Amino acid sequence: MNHLTIDPERWWIPDARRFLAVLSSAAALLALANAGALVLRPGVTTIVVTIASASLSAGSIVARAWLVRRRNAAVAVLVAASFVAIGATAPLLPNAYASALGPLVLAGVLLPLVDQRHTFRLLALGWAASVALVVNEVILKRPVPPGDPMPLLSVGWYLVAAGFLVIVFATAITRLRQLAQLAEVGRGAGQDAERRLRSLVDSVPVGVFQTNGAGTMLLEANPALVALLAYPDREALLATPMDQLYDDPADRAVLRAALRASREPPPFEVRLRRRDGEARWARIRLHVTRQGHGQPRSLEGTVEDLTQERLVLAQLSDELMDRQAVAKAITSLRPLESPEATADALVDAIVGATASAFAGITEFIGDGALLLAIRAPGPAPVRAGEALPPGRANHLMSRAAAGPWVEEWKPATHASDYERRWMEAGIRTSLNVPIRHGDTVIGIVTAGIASRESWDVGSELTSIMEFASAAANLIGPQLAQRRRDATGLSRLRELIRSAAFQPVFQPIVDLDSGRTIGFEALTRFADGTVPLDHFAEASALGSDVELARATLDAALAACSSLPDGTWLAVNVAPAQLEAEADRLAELTALGRPVVVELSERHVIGDYGAVTGLLQRLRPGVRLAIDDVGGGSASFRHIYELRPEYVKLAMSLVRHVDADPIRQGLVAGLVHFTSRIGAQLVAVGVESEAERSTVAVLGVELGQGYLFGRPAPVERWANRGRRRRRPAVSRLAGS
Repeated sequence: MNHLTIDPERWWIPDARRFLAVLSSAAALLALANAGALVLRPGVTTIVVTIASASLSAGSIVARAWLVRRRNAAVAVLVAASFVAIGATAPLLPNAYASALGPLVLAGVLLPLVDQRHTFRLLALGWAASVALVVNEVILKRPVPPGDPMPLLSVGWYLVAAGFLVIVFATAITRLRQLAQLAEVGRGAGQDAERRLRSLVDSVPVGVFQTNGAGTMLLEANPALVALLAYPDREALLATPMDQLYDDPADRAVLRAALRASREPPPFEVRLRRRDGEARWARIRLHVTRQGHGQPRSLEGTVEDLTQERLVLAQLSDELMDRQAVAKAITSLRPLESPEATADALVDAIVGATASAFAGITEFIGDGALLLAIRAPGPAPVRAGEALPPGRANHLMSRAAAGPWVEEWKPATHASDYERRWMEAGIRTSLNVPIRHGDTVIGIVTAGIASRESWDVGSELTSIMEFASAAANLIGPQLAQRRRDATGLSRLRELIRSAAFQPVFQPIVDLDSGRTIGFEALTRFADGTVPLDHFAEASALGSDVELARATLDAALAACSSLPDGTWLAVNVAPAQLEAEADRLAELTALGRPVVVELSERHVIGDYGAVTGLLQRLRPGVRLAIDDVGGGSASFRHIYELRPEYVKLAMSLVRHVDADPIRQGLVAGLVHFTSRIGAQLVAVGVESEAERSTVAVLGVELGQGYLFGRPAPVERWANRGRRRRRPAVSRLAGS
């Protein structure tokens, strides 16, 4: 460290500069006067005095100039040489000249010891005496006569000078005592400041040091730097060459460049070698203290340990790379044809983008859990598609409700066989993150590893949470739909098991006679749901045939109570037709003709097979095409299957009495069905006007609320003929 000190020997420098300025001026004037005397009266004495005074003037000028630059030693030598030259010249001069120069010399010698004001007074008196003697001796060209007062003036001057000398010595002693006291106070203040500075430097948490000007050896080091470099004490560190403290020799060039730079070097980072051999990253800030000619005198600086910061930055860099790998893996994923296939791609991505050796995705279904996909280093204790043991399933579902968790797999006497098999497979730690769809937990993503020590649990948990979020987006909708399907299927099976429906029948009448000739079997559900919705849900769940068979069974069982001589119309899908063919044939053998209704919603892939089956069942089983005029598929059904009945779409019958366009379409269909030998049934007849209109147009049969709403079989039991309705001779609006 730089010590704060006070130099008591330099207090006189300002006074010395002023004295030399006056001395150089006086000596120059004296040289000019003697030069003039040399012209008027040449002589050796005059020459010597001229040369001496000129030398004194020049020396004073040079000494003052050097003194400004603090060259104190050189100044002292020059001033002493000038005074010696003056003293050597004085014996060669006449008494007058010696008297003139004596006070001048005395003033110069006493100058460092007296006050500035006394110095100028002495110089003024000496200069006046000198001028008087020069004028008397040189210009007037006459010696001093006996009794002249000028010698008395010289004697008086010396007496005055002697008195001043006593005062000067007394003043000098007093001032020297004051200066000594000030120096002592300053020395004490400097030492105190040095102690405070050292205490402050020793207490700072960063390393502080000072080196020599070449930067090769430490001069000072604080405890923080000693601890950073793992040295036992300060002396051991100071005894170590600087080159041994650099881990990389190339870092020495940074310090050398800082020494060569004219400006303060910016902070730089190096690797320092500790005494125990460990490398530590450090940031160094330098200050170069230079000498007057610009050469470095010392280096002061601070050392900040960056090892932890570098470690954090490296960890952040690794974390960023991990996040990028996870993001790349996730963005490459797409929903596949099934949740199992998507889950399989997800576990592959987890193992490939993370440090996990095990990965699995489990679906929660009801009270159980199903493993959708699994990856393990070796054979897994459970395969994809298998259900987890009930105890393990309950554990996972209860923990998943609270959020992600870390699970340690440790051997224990109470461990289940499932857990023991997983531990035998090598798993020791697992991360489990719930998969949520909306507010519902529908499964979990699990990742595991054989050794936790090599696993950054926090980073891995973040990655698995991202994969769980991706799973929620990719397979969440599929799993949620499957849960809904499972719930719907369970509800549908319960509906079928409990027969929560009943068959109802709606009459089909002859429009001309009003006689009921048949009934269409329909279904009403106990929960009030529209039948089409239940059948559509069953179709979506793949159980439409099962529901259709149950409702058909109920209708066939109840139809025996219908009036004799009427036929039964049932809605049977083409896929169901072959399975129910024998039962329909049995019904016809009992004297109940059957009409199978197909509509546009029934897709027929093979018309030839359906046609062959119908030919085998005819004439006891006849065919009706429903909802004709509501779509194009119905017409293909007609010309491919050649039905006995064609049922008009309800949209054509509604308000047909007031709509000529509908009337035209109905008339066209009447002509069409008469050409193919089929009978036309008007469905949805609700008013007498609609009935009479379609009858006039040539429609033979009718069905609708006008003739009777769908009702249980008891409503129609033993129903006979209805009275004949009068024909309508004129169409409304025609």
